[in-house]
Amino acid sequence: MTTSPAAKLGLLRDNDPNMTDLDVWLNGDENFMGDLTAALHGNNTVNNATFLCTCPSTIEEGTRLGDEKSKNRLMALLKSLGSIPTIRKFCITGPTSPHYSFPIQGLAQLLQHARKCTRFSVGRMITNGTEEEWTQFAGSLQSHDSLEELYFNGSILFGGASSVPLGQERLLEAVGSMKALKIVTLNGLSSHVGNPSSTPKNVSVESMSSLCQSASLTKLLIYDFTLTDDHLGGIAQAIQANNQCQLKEIRLSSCHVGSQGILALGKLLSIGTLQLLHVWIKELESDDRGATKASCLFLADSLQTSQLRDFRLMTSAHYQSRLLTPTQVDQQHPICHPHMQAAFCHAIGWNYHLETFSMLCGFSHHAEIAFYLKLNKLGRRRLFCSREDPTSIQTKRQQRHRSKRARSDVMYNRRIDWVEVLIDSLHDLSCLYYFLSMNPSLCHSS
Repeated sequence: MTTSPAAKLGLLRDNDPNMTDLDVWLNGDENFMGDLTAALHGNNTVNNATFLCTCPSTIEEGTRLGDEKSKNRLMALLKSLGSIPTIRKFCITGPTSPHYSFPIQGLAQLLQHARKCTRFSVGRMITNGTEEEWTQFAGSLQSHDSLEELYFNGSILFGGASSVPLGQERLLEAVGSMKALKIVTLNGLSSHVGNPSSTPKNVSVESMSSLCQSASLTKLLIYDFTLTDDHLGGIAQAIQANNQCQLKEIRLSSCHVGSQGILALGKLLSIGTLQLLHVWIKELESDDRGATKASCLFLADSLQTSQLRDFRLMTSAHYQSRLLTPTQVDQQHPICHPHMQAAFCHAIGWNYHLETFSMLCGFSHHAEIAFYLKLNKLGRRRLFCSREDPTSIQTKRQQRHRSKRARSDVMYNRRIDWVEVLIDSLHDLSCLYYFLSMNPSLCHSS
């Protein structure tokens, strides 16, 4: 049953214990904003707040949200909300009209008071503020000791002075130094005020790299930026240099990847904590075919010893068709060459951790790769990885050229592990046969 705005205000004033989730539609109604601000004073029940800001019906004749009068009302409202001692999660979305921008000072005001907030989400909207105000917002993020999840789910579009895009850099730098942050989603911070649907442009390599220097971050999701080889290299270098890295999941999109970018992806595969790496390729370049081929071989070699559970290189169906059917045979990208596909298949055959794999072009070894992935899901690493050093790259490289019988001598052969894996494999005879062939002693009667 939907609660009317008037009823919500009453529940807030009465500190009703059931009033833990607050959903508010702000459409420029001055009286409602004033009543809501008053109702929030003294409240200690709201945990989660969601604000949807839309343009008033009289937008052409009314005032902008960024004007001083309406701006002060909004600042007072967000201050009251942030002062609620129980507030933990906040989400705000809109507006996206260039005539109705949201003051970035309001978000800074909220963060300065909501010191125990753990989740902060900003949807697609157009913001208004000076470079100084953006710096203030970045400082509010940087000094926040409780925020664990930060979501910029839609493009935050900058209004105001033409120099404001500098706020984007400071915002990214601030996010990288947040002490408690575990999850961050950045979806295309842009400066295209007049065109909300435009594709965001480049951000500096330094700012992007700073995100990966966090000692607490576990998930990094970066969408709709234009990422180049330099960005990928900076990200890989920053993570490798971070001795306290806890990153488990990285998702990147809009990547223009050349030989150095592929090399950087290979380095990311060697990150011990990383379990998931998704990269959406917008453009795959091959200026120097020799260097690109070497980078692809390095990527396959890194995949063989990687501990990732999920590795995907993806692209659009249209671009995939271009990769599979080049205008000239000699223009085929090295990563799509049959020999390179065989190298990836061989690497996956010796990787006992990978459970999900996807490459840009269709693989002729699809059935074989799917079989290896299925074996890993059933627990192949439990049987073949040493308990003392499950991440030993050197051991796995030494095993590459060993015969099947020699390899069985170094596998971890606790009988209970084998029995449990065999039970899980009963529904698949091919997997069951594989595991029995690797340890024939299981067929012997005691």
